[in-house]
Amino acid sequence: MKKCPVCGSATASNGFVCNVCGAQLGSKNSASNNTVIKIGTVMIVLVSLVSGLMLSNLRTQEKKKEIQTHSEVNSFDDIQPDAVKRPEIDNALIVQTGIKEYENGNFDGAVTIFSEALERDLKGDTLFDVYFYLADSYYSKEMYDDAIINFHKALEEKYDYVATVYLAQTYFLVDDNKSAEHYFDEAFRMDDERGEAYVFYSEFLYYSGNLSEAEKNALIAYEKMPENIYSAELLVYINFDQDNTTQMEKYYQILADNNYEYLERVTEYISQIKS
Repeated sequence: MKKCPVCGSATASNGFVCNVCGAQLGSKNSASNNTVIKIGTVMIVLVSLVSGLMLSNLRTQEKKKEIQTHSEVNSFDDIQPDAVKRPEIDNALIVQTGIKEYENGNFDGAVTIFSEALERDLKGDTLFDVYFYLADSYYSKEMYDDAIINFHKALEEKYDYVATVYLAQTYFLVDDNKSAEHYFDEAFRMDDERGEAYVFYSEFLYYSGNLSEAEKNALIAYEKMPENIYSAELLVYINFDQDNTTQMEKYYQILADNNYEYLERVTEYISQIKS
């Protein structure tokens, strides 16, 4: 058995296609294999965003604080998911329960809770929260069409920057680049001082092959959000693809110095392309 160079899963030693991610396996010197490795790596990057590396964690913490400010109940540790159907349970507490399932990676449970919560008389921020987290749970389950529907419903309740960024990213994942561009532009109109949109847009541009603009946006993201070094990972890939070894090594070192969780995949990407 050997490992797939893209996703790291075990595959048959004589196989030509990974059974997990679909990457082609063969000569390391093949140009087509290099392309597959590059695209596969980018898709792994995309998946990692919804696992808690990027905005989901930031968004969850923000929303939990907001929800707790307009609810008399500040603890949901003892509430079980099936309690959502009990009429005496506070709506805000139900949202907190769904968020707990979301944070724990139980996206099926979160979808169940939020879907049933929509049968209640929800309004304002609470209804927005339900639609947003329902959408992001679908996103995490790679059910992108359902995610898009619910992100739109969230935005009908409130004009929200992060929901707009997430919607743009989801359109990108379903290859609707026109809609992705539209909502990225909308996010920049809403707030061009925050870094989240620059990160996602840089990734969108990199995947689209526009390396110069991808670098420009990744640099802005890194400047605005130095604590979130995913933009440094993008800058490693971008500079590597542009044969800018000095800059590539600079951002690789930043990842290493910060004990970056996904440093191994960056190293594998570089070594695979070099070979």
